[in-house]
Amino acid sequence: MEALSINVLLEEVLRLDLEDKTKKGFIIETAAGLYRSSMTVITTGTKPKKAASITIPDNVKGNIYYEILPIIATRRKTIIIAGGGDAAFDYALNLGRYNEVIILNRTDRTRCLPLLRERASLLKNITYHENTLISGVTQSPDHGLHITCLMPGGVAAFSADYLIFAVGREPQLDFLAEKVKNSIPPLKEKGILYFAGDVHNGDFRQTSIATGEGIMTAMKIQRIMKEAQKG
Repeated sequence: MEALSINVLLEEVLRLDLEDKTKKGFIIETAAGLYRSSMTVITTGTKPKKAASITIPDNVKGNIYYEILPIIATRRKTIIIAGGGDAAFDYALNLGRYNEVIILNRTDRTRCLPLLRERASLLKNITYHENTLISGVTQSPDHGLHITCLMPGGVAAFSADYLIFAVGREPQLDFLAEKVKNSIPPLKEKGILYFAGDVHNGDFRQTSIATGEGIMTAMKIQRIMKEAQKG
């Protein structure tokens, strides 16, 4: 980066808005201050979808997760994972070596790679239940979780230390101001706003796709800048 004179700032973007005065660029707000740019490339990836079908009481929110990083070092716990896709089975494989893991899938179809399903079936610490819909979560007497589910045979209950929702992902665009959200097509048409990688590629979240798109975006910007210098 230094060889290319690229200044890297490790700051969280809190807000991306349009420049009011010139209306030709952007204002980027971080905790450290404000920055201005004539072009912006958004590569913020995705965020987990929150559980929308049930209400999570405040006293159990500390036991609920949407990513496994905060509990990746957990040992000898019971962990329930809600989901049936790649993330659910990948999380189970990472946690199932040292914990008891229960996967609850609300349908009878898995949406994960067959290899992930096969590997999960070989680990004795991982159990899988299909057609199981979580209907309620409360705190158990030991400050763990009491999870009520609807299953084909009726109502069932599970006890766990943690519950992880792996129910899909969506673009991470929380920091976009309304003016930007409402002007995305014309800003892209002007060549001053770009999206690259998982943030806008839906299910096509492969590293090779994101890398290639990033290179293509950089080439487009370089071409625009060269043409501007000539003019």
